[in-house]
Amino acid sequence: MAEINSYKVVLAFLMPYKNGWNLALDQINAASGINGNKLKVVSRDDNGNPGDTVRVAQELVTRE
Repeated sequence: MAEINSYKVVLAFLMPYKNGWNLALDQINAASGINGNKLKVVSRDDNGNPGDTVRVAQELVTRE
């Protein structure tokens, strides 16, 4: 799974969000993941820039 967000721009609002999905991820993986496979999230910061978002998304698709 991949996640792109603007952590450097709106850190105060996005850290609770990130902590929430990390907690869910930990709970899912503690229960043997999905179909026995542990989940991993690759997270990237887009710096609040739409151009960076597109570039980072393309990188995630091709490299991750």
